[in-house]
Amino acid sequence: MAVMSEKIGKELVSILGLPPSSVTGITLRCESGRPAEVAVTLLLSANQAHEICEVVRRYELVDAQE
Repeated sequence: MAVMSEKIGKELVSILGLPPSSVTGITLRCESGRPAEVAVTLLLSANQAHEICEVVRRYELVDAQE
């Protein structure tokens, strides 16, 4: 019988010490010969979104050299 995402997701969120009210998804990738990867999707607070925008403002887009 398959395990539903909500059941294993809640356990993974707890194990990783993540805020359960903010996590919207977890992707675990295990491929032979490659490092394991975990991607977590979170809802941002207004403050977190502002902080990300402040970091992005430090950079500028420049045309690639041909």
